[in-house]
Amino acid sequence: MPLSKRGPNLIKNTLYQNAEVARQWDVQLAKVYYTQMVKYGKHHTQAVCAVASHLARRIYAVLRDRKPYELRDLKGRPISKKDSRALILKEFQVPESLRKQRRKHRR
Repeated sequence: MPLSKRGPNLIKNTLYQNAEVARQWDVQLAKVYYTQMVKYGKHHTQAVCAVASHLARRIYAVLRDRKPYELRDLKGRPISKKDSRALILKEFQVPESLRKQRRKHRR
């Protein structure tokens, strides 16, 4: 189920903030963000909401299965925080020119 404007604001805000951090440390979520920004032409907020949706499903799975959250690479193998961050910086950095292009400038 996609995120919507319905539901408790505290939960939505917390999930959004956690998605912001998760996309910087989890390779799989970084790929979701990168794909949304580069391939689908979304702006930052829309892309982070897509990450939040994926993150919510992961949180549910962790709670359901009672297993710890584990960082994994794109092939599903466990990966360290350091290696995950390095891979994100190498493969899934959105170009600054694209970020500038998508920003909304208010006067």
